[in-house]
Amino acid sequence: MTTNPLLILIINMAVVFFVLFVLELLTRGIYYIDPTRKKGVATPATAEPVANVDAALSPSTETSDDLAVIAVITAAIAAMGGSVGHISVIRRIDGPAWTQMGRIDALNTRSQMY
Repeated sequence: MTTNPLLILIINMAVVFFVLFVLELLTRGIYYIDPTRKKGVATPATAEPVANVDAALSPSTETSDDLAVIAVITAAIAAMGGSVGHISVIRRIDGPAWTQMGRIDALNTRSQMY
């Protein structure tokens, strides 16, 4: 056993970096043998070209549905007597239910703090 602090530091740092290197090799190995990984990505060359230019330039039904929902939300806020001027962004919340609940909980916590 040694009591030299510099030697202990060097040994400990070498052990830490060795373990980190082994963990990196392990994660790379898991990445390559992962059965849930997507094997191929569609390239732009294999994608079908858009045949109708008018259909490509027209707004999609999802966008028009979003605009209709935004109009209804704005009308409801105005009907309740609230000011619509302070709303800066309306976004669709996509994702799993737990993500949406986390966002709602964060907003509720923020509104209770101020």
